[in-house]
Amino acid sequence: MCVVNGNVIREVYGELNTPMYFKAVDCVNPCMAMATCWGEAGCSYPGISLTQLMDFQPSTYSDNIDWLNLSANLGQVDEYWYYTHAANNTNVNEEGKAYGMPVALLQYTSSTPRSAYDYVQLGVGPYQVTSSDWEGWPITKRVSPIEGWRATLSKCGNNYLRMDVDPISDLTVYAAMSLSHQGGALVTYDFGKRLINVINTQSVQDAINQAGYMMYQDACEMSLSKKVSLSDLDVSKYSNYVCTTTGVNFSSYTGGPGPTNKGMYTLNHCVRYVFYKYYFTGGLD
Repeated sequence: MCVVNGNVIREVYGELNTPMYFKAVDCVNPCMAMATCWGEAGCSYPGISLTQLMDFQPSTYSDNIDWLNLSANLGQVDEYWYYTHAANNTNVNEEGKAYGMPVALLQYTSSTPRSAYDYVQLGVGPYQVTSSDWEGWPITKRVSPIEGWRATLSKCGNNYLRMDVDPISDLTVYAAMSLSHQGGALVTYDFGKRLINVINTQSVQDAINQAGYMMYQDACEMSLSKKVSLSDLDVSKYSNYVCTTTGVNFSSYTGGPGPTNKGMYTLNHCVRYVFYKYYFTGGLD
């Protein structure tokens, strides 16, 4: 996942002359990708993965997957990898755009089962890349953990990197990026600007970092008695801690298209991001 680095930021966005851009070049990292997937699609599985970069359910596949080897070579995962290995709980609509892909990677639809839907315009892949342009955004760019990460960076646009904000840490960059995944123009709305500026304060970041660390500690404690998946970690508990500690009503920061509460969406993803930073550094800040 580290191949998506500062050079990729330059490739995706070109050269910009803003503090947010320079910080993004310096700090883009795999934890941002993993936090972005969490709560979208893919599937974590106890004892195998605490990420949703893929569908990690063994029951999906026709043979036993060497997950350790695969995790070291994620670049091999594309639509053909899924065509080869996925045998159960897949989309069977041969006329659709997601044929053969695990339903865990497909956006939920209340009208038609995910196994039968055509997915011409709905989200596909762990990052839920959504577009009816299947030439510009082919299936590989949607289901690959690495290519999907590149694709979602491009999909969220560059408004967040043009913000008049001097980020105090990587958390500010991720907050703006996360909000932009709900809509690239949201950071240009008044509520979006206020939300990112609130998160770009030391007291709020201290609370988010503490919440992420608490989640990490709880996951470690749970792992002593059972195998843990992401479904064991309720992010709302830790986001509520941030709201209570800071006195900030994140649910009030919302607007623009779509019903999602943008303030809580962004906060939840920020807490998840910090969790992953502690998880992959063994609890070191």
